[in-house]
Amino acid sequence: MQLMAFQKLSLFFLFSHIKIYFCSIIQNFCIYLIKYERLVDRFFRESVNVFEPERSRMLRIECLDDSNYYLNLLDLTIEYYQMYD
Repeated sequence: MQLMAFQKLSLFFLFSHIKIYFCSIIQNFCIYLIKYERLVDRFFRESVNVFEPERSRMLRIECLDDSNYYLNLLDLTIEYYQMYD
C-alpha cells in the first residue's frame, strides 16, 4: 500500500518530534549527572579533614556510582561534625 504525500509528511513530523523529545531527555539527564558530580566534588573538597586523601578518592568514585552510598556518607559526616562540634 502506497502512502499518500500528506501521510508521509505527517510521519516525518511525528518522527522528528519523537527525535527532539528523546534528545531533550538525554540532554537533561546529562545536565543532572554533571550537577550531581559537582555536588559530590564539593562535598569532598569541604570535607578534607574528615577523610584520608587515599580513602577520599575511593569514596568519591563510590559516591559517583551509587547515590544511596553518597546519602549514607552525608549522614555519617553530619554525625562526625556533631560529635566534634
